[in-house]
Amino acid sequence: MLSNVMFQRRAKLEGQSDVLTFGDHRFRRTHTWEAYCGEPHIVGRVISVVYSVHWYGAGAAHPNMHFETFCFLLDPLVHLKSLDDLFESPDNALPVLQHEIRGKLLSVESGEGSGEAYQLDKEWVERGTQEWSDLTAFAFVEDGIEFLFGPYQVAPYAFGAQIVKVEYGSLVKLMRKEWSAALGIQYMTYDRPTWTSPERDPQTNGASADEEKDAPE
Repeated sequence: MLSNVMFQRRAKLEGQSDVLTFGDHRFRRTHTWEAYCGEPHIVGRVISVVYSVHWYGAGAAHPNMHFETFCFLLDPLVHLKSLDDLFESPDNALPVLQHEIRGKLLSVESGEGSGEAYQLDKEWVERGTQEWSDLTAFAFVEDGIEFLFGPYQVAPYAFGAQIVKVEYGSLVKLMRKEWSAALGIQYMTYDRPTWTSPERDPQTNGASADEEKDAPE
């Protein structure tokens, strides 16, 4: 985030007469940039921090926003720089993520209850989720990975930000074992044992044949 602050401050050194006209109101002729840190999420030994970044470029028709996230393994301290590092085979994992994310984005009616319900455009959603570089804003929460999309990435500005969650059960078998263990979800990779009840004989009051044979006379 510090590098972003330094980048924004460069505006003080760059003359942009076409947008920084002193005849305008000072808020209209001034760049603004604000980052709000959400409450950290801790899952197992992994912490996720989500920043909502709001900014306005001088002279623009409206402000905008996006998300920046930071995820760390706590012990030892390791920064998960890119989500594809989470998986054994990024090439195999990306189509699974795309399927899950796109399905959730397209199945929900955003704005429901406001009297202005709408569904996202399939082409826009697919265009905004093509590459790993489109999935840089993510956070580990209790039961899955949240993906955060700012305005314009998967929907028009008027539709606002979009947030969807992909459950761990859909992804855990694709993860590197180090990260599934760090998240405390490695148990999801185990095959659950099945238990079959012994057959009961209704003529012996529900006892199995072996139980009836061993019963005292």
